[in-house]
Amino acid sequence: MAIFLFIIVGLGLWIVRSTLLSDTSTVVSSEFPLDTTVHFKSVKNLANGLSFVIPETFSEKIEPIGQGDSSVYFSKQKDARLICFVEDSISQKDSTKNPLASYFDLVGTGQHSLVKNCKTTKTQVLYEKNGASFSGNFSLIGQIGDQQFVWRTLLSDVPVGGNPTFKNMMFVYPIAMKDYYQPIGVALAQKFGETAK
Repeated sequence: MAIFLFIIVGLGLWIVRSTLLSDTSTVVSSEFPLDTTVHFKSVKNLANGLSFVIPETFSEKIEPIGQGDSSVYFSKQKDARLICFVEDSISQKDSTKNPLASYFDLVGTGQHSLVKNCKTTKTQVLYEKNGASFSGNFSLIGQIGDQQFVWRTLLSDVPVGGNPTFKNMMFVYPIAMKDYYQPIGVALAQKFGETAK
């Protein structure tokens, strides 16, 4: 009887785990529909290994944001910007803790330098531990003053050193224009990390 129960519970956990890992809806949803006139183009940054899309009307600008490997794109009106960057593993006192959970806490509580004192309004997180390594991603929508942002982070291990790194995108726009820009930010987050063609 105990063996039978163990098998049933184990099978149930495997089904839940498989469902979570195959679930691609780990990106927060938008309250508004995407404008059908917005078109995207793929970008592959060879310097930092990021693949993402940007609205076709956005252009890249050189703007230091305090992150070593970063790309910054602005809308034509300069009222919205997309920042894509890679950060090394954050310092952790407890090495057994999931680094993605620690990074999520840093961003979600407004302690990250790009979102100081932000108010998080919506989050979606997926992470797991396989042996000694962690994997996963998170996305969130938040506010800083009169600006709203969509953030997405993917946790990945550096192939050589095996240290975790965080691949990030942050899309910032005026709250007054959230009905237009929020669905664009969510679409960018959904496609962030996809292989550019």
